[in-house]
Amino acid sequence: MNSTAVIIGAMLISPLMTPIVGLGFGLAIFDTRLIKQSLEVLLTQVLVSLLVSTLYFWISPLSYASSELIARTSPTIWDDLIAIAGGIAGVIGSRKRVRKTNNTKS
Repeated sequence: MNSTAVIIGAMLISPLMTPIVGLGFGLAIFDTRLIKQSLEVLLTQVLVSLLVSTLYFWISPLSYASSELIARTSPTIWDDLIAIAGGIAGVIGSRKRVRKTNNTKS
């Protein structure tokens, strides 16, 4: 539970990413239907997440947050710069077109 890789991995595969990406895309293309749908899904997921996590921690014997979780609640400028660099790399990676070449000669 006190592993940086596990915590970051859990944040990366967050089920909340789909409506967040949908909201961003809807805003980018000015699609009000997509924006509304994404906001509804996001709100529903946040409420369900809060409800389930509250129930879990009422039942669970865990009573404290680990140092790794606490570290994620106070980001530094370096965290922001790494996030921006990662976002730029993701945009470049998703936009780069791969040329298909046929090296066989007839």
